[in-house]
Amino acid sequence: MSISNNDKDNARDFIEKNRASGVEWEDLKIVNFMPYTKYAQTEAERFTVLTEFQSFLNTATYAEWQDLVASEQAMLDSASLESENFGNKDVASNVFISKAETSSWVQYTKQLRNKNWSEGAIEGIKKSAFNILKRLSTDTTETGPIKGLVLGNVQSGKTANMAGLMAMAADNGWNYVIVLTGMIENLRLQNQKRLLSDLSGNSAAQFESIENPSLRSQRQISDLNLTGNKVYLTVGLKNSTRLKNLVRWLYSDINRARQLKLLIIDDEADQASVNVKKITDEDDEQQERTAVNKAILDLVHGVNDIKPKASNYIAYTATPYANVLNEAGENTLYPSDFIYSLTPSPDYIGPQQLFGTEEPEQQAALNIIRDIKQPDEEIIKQLNGGEAVEIPDSMKRAIDWFLIATSAMRARFVQGKTAPRPVSMLIHTSQLVNAHKSVALAVQEYLLHIKNDPLWLANAETLYRNEKNAFPQSAFIHEMSEYTVPRLKIADYPEWEDVKEQLEHYYFVLDDREFLNFAQLDEDKAMSFVKGFTMAIDNAAVRGSQSEHIRLAYPPSPNDITPVIVIGGATLSRGLTLEGLISTYFVRTTKTADTLMQMGRWFGFRTGYEVFPRIWLTADAFHRFEFISQMDADLRVEIQKYTAVLKPSEIGPKIKNSPNHRFVEITANNKKQSATETDLDFQGISKQTTVFEKNNVDILKNNVEITEKLIDGLDDNMITTKSNRGKLPALVWRDVDFDVVKPFLTDYKAPDRDLFFSNLNALVEWYEESFLSRGEATKWNIIIPSVEGNRAPWQVKDYDLGKVNRSQYGQDENGVISIHTLRSGGDIGLDYGLDKTQSKTWSDVLRAREEDGLGNNPQLIIYRIDKDSTYQGNALGSRRDLNAADDLIGINISIPGNTSEESLGKSIQIKIPKDSYSIEED
Repeated sequence: MSISNNDKDNARDFIEKNRASGVEWEDLKIVNFMPYTKYAQTEAERFTVLTEFQSFLNTATYAEWQDLVASEQAMLDSASLESENFGNKDVASNVFISKAETSSWVQYTKQLRNKNWSEGAIEGIKKSAFNILKRLSTDTTETGPIKGLVLGNVQSGKTANMAGLMAMAADNGWNYVIVLTGMIENLRLQNQKRLLSDLSGNSAAQFESIENPSLRSQRQISDLNLTGNKVYLTVGLKNSTRLKNLVRWLYSDINRARQLKLLIIDDEADQASVNVKKITDEDDEQQERTAVNKAILDLVHGVNDIKPKASNYIAYTATPYANVLNEAGENTLYPSDFIYSLTPSPDYIGPQQLFGTEEPEQQAALNIIRDIKQPDEEIIKQLNGGEAVEIPDSMKRAIDWFLIATSAMRARFVQGKTAPRPVSMLIHTSQLVNAHKSVALAVQEYLLHIKNDPLWLANAETLYRNEKNAFPQSAFIHEMSEYTVPRLKIADYPEWEDVKEQLEHYYFVLDDREFLNFAQLDEDKAMSFVKGFTMAIDNAAVRGSQSEHIRLAYPPSPNDITPVIVIGGATLSRGLTLEGLISTYFVRTTKTADTLMQMGRWFGFRTGYEVFPRIWLTADAFHRFEFISQMDADLRVEIQKYTAVLKPSEIGPKIKNSPNHRFVEITANNKKQSATETDLDFQGISKQTTVFEKNNVDILKNNVEITEKLIDGLDDNMITTKSNRGKLPALVWRDVDFDVVKPFLTDYKAPDRDLFFSNLNALVEWYEESFLSRGEATKWNIIIPSVEGNRAPWQVKDYDLGKVNRSQYGQDENGVISIHTLRSGGDIGLDYGLDKTQSKTWSDVLRAREEDGLGNNPQLIIYRIDKDSTYQGNALGSRRDLNAADDLIGINISIPGNTSEESLGKSIQIKIPKDSYSIEED
């Protein structure tokens, strides 16, 4: 169009305003709605008159005007249609994203731009907020409340999505928003202040705060103007007394209550909101409930037959396990209408980036995690118990790195490459309050020691260079391939001499008090900071001391790099962001997945200091997070897979369950009372081994021997087909009896860390029950792919096949390494010919095999990995030559069935009570 973008926006505002006034689309198109156009003879003439009064149209043609009206109609009608067709409940039929300058949404985007949000990030909030809004309703009097769940990510900025949703809801007629947030008053006040600030502006719908309403408060519900341009906002604690007061107040006037269009947002909905009383088969009236859960239900449903015109309850959480496993039914908070998964920003560093995944697509882990060895754990136990012992070596390295990384960031600040900011170290060794003081004193003693240690700088240089080599900037860029920050702005390591200069200038010339001090409150009751290190103990102890137990805070406008060491426990798990977290020392014995995930304060955005964060973990904590990372990825795939066609009231999402409940529990038992195990279901999987114990000679020799035994038992009537990687033939045996394959599967050894391949007996048992018992899929196909070059020959049935070359990625203290990827593209199609596998994903190949009549044959692919494999790519610091004690046997197993990825191993899901949700017949 010749009309400018700015004029186009003004034209859209003009169209929306007239639509809101009742003008029909056809009248808009032919300009048959303005008094001053009535004397014009034709439609084109009417438009000419219109441009004289509306200057933003004077560069547009009549045809362009009609196109603009038509596009606006298509957009709004499309949004309306999508809303009407979602689910079984009637939903708002006229939701839209307002482009008017005075709309709450446009004003909110201005706030985001003022905070330097990128256009891509704003567009992401727009998309997700509108997708949620489409599932809500401005009239639930006939259908009952809408209940949904939004799955976010730990420290991923879900508050911005909430505010965006609130702004869009204000533009679409919702008149009261209630945000339930935590159980700590100062955090509630912070959230209230932030929301009001974000939603302020020159919008037509003005947000007005109503704080802690009750029947005794001066403001009564009857005083509210629910048909005007105000949107009332209450940010409330999950406190049963306050919630009960809110319910009584809100439903005290039946006439006003029936005008309420409620949007209820439950932040951190897995905390306090779920019912942990024993779930029984009693009817809803007799079921006992926790006070907070009962109050929220009353808020959502109304009381004494007084119901709001619209009630929409949305639970927000990054750990939804309790919300989807606790209880279901109409009189519960179960998200019966929808579950929506927020897509994290490509700049977000979450569990998948830190701990990796293997399915549905392999995600490598950033090499920033360091181990806390068993002897150090014993010293930590002594420290927690109050014994005066020296901190362990791993904690010393974590503290050393904090000093070094802080100085590196100061060097970048001096060079003008970064802005002033706080930086933090987290030390979490126990949830017990008494342990924190003894740990803090031991840390203080070590810091004062290194200040006077003449050898420390030399050791620091070695640590700096080692860490720089282990995780260079190139490794970050390689693994975070979709990162949106320009490469030149991604943090890199300064020269050691620059780091050393900052260390000497800031730390070693300061007196002890300026070098290190516990957090204190100044005369304005604000937290004061020293030039060196400020240490804060943040826990659940009674506040009262002026030198300790001060809740962590940061300077509102730092003018330098401000280092803070925080020692604490459970209070650091929710609602608090540790600014510039570059060193974490984490020892925690809890095994519940949701608690552990919320403890991950290292998740989030690291713009401007990407290469500096390091995390020290125990082996148990690392493997638990590794499992949780995969479980979290699987759950998001599960949600995306079924929510397109089914509602959560029809089928609950499956959550991957750990085979070892003593190692990882999904959530506390009283939060998953209605969970039931689903049957083992391996249909449609295609799994490859990626972790090995490379130094365990017994396991390696066992796997080589059973492989040779399996091959010896196969006949010589194999099929040879060309591999996609070389000219040597791949060997294929079709229609092999399972009795020949079974001993190999049952005797194959894998590390306990590999939950699938270390439990192949479960696969065998399931296969025999699911297929053999019915006489189905009784024959297997076995494939041994070849490799290019034949650098390490492997003789198989008179063929010299090359061994596979795979390098290692990381190694734990037990010698368990990861190769990240075993299978090469096209290998799973080698049993029916390469020509049908080119340019296809593995799911496409599985589907093609089914169409070709081979879908009923399970498939075993065997790889022999050369023990002397070398890394042949660019040196990124984390890849290494293999150097194994013997050759590794890697395998890939594909099972016929649904070719989409399924949950692996046992899963659990909620048991939906029969007839718990009313279903209307067509």
